[in-house]
Amino acid sequence: MSETKLHPKIQKFKAFIEKHPGMIQTVRSGEQDWSYYYQRYQELGEDDDYWTQFKDDTAPKDEKTKKKWTEQLFSIFNKVDFDKVDEHVQQADQAVDQLRKLIDHFSEIRGKNTNQPMHNNRMGRRYYY
Repeated sequence: MSETKLHPKIQKFKAFIEKHPGMIQTVRSGEQDWSYYYQRYQELGEDDDYWTQFKDDTAPKDEKTKKKWTEQLFSIFNKVDFDKVDEHVQQADQAVDQLRKLIDHFSEIRGKNTNQPMHNNRMGRRYYY
């Protein structure tokens, strides 16, 4: 298959984007689109201070990512109603308790039936009395 060749200006912009991965994140999040950045790129050039916010700074980026994760976790925990969670856990515990009682009850019935003599009916099936 033949590869489409991009215009040299587009290739240069693509290389510029690779050095400024923050732009990719803002486009993916929907804050901006590529046409906006391409227009700014043509107007400002590569050396403008505007682009420093999108540079690949690994240490601060890691800190930003950690901060973002903790903020998201706190947001989730703030949305959780722990009283409702506790209520659901208690209901599940009660359901398990009821199942346990049913199993015990049927085990007792089965145990009583095994002590009684078995009788065969006309078709050869065994029944407990």
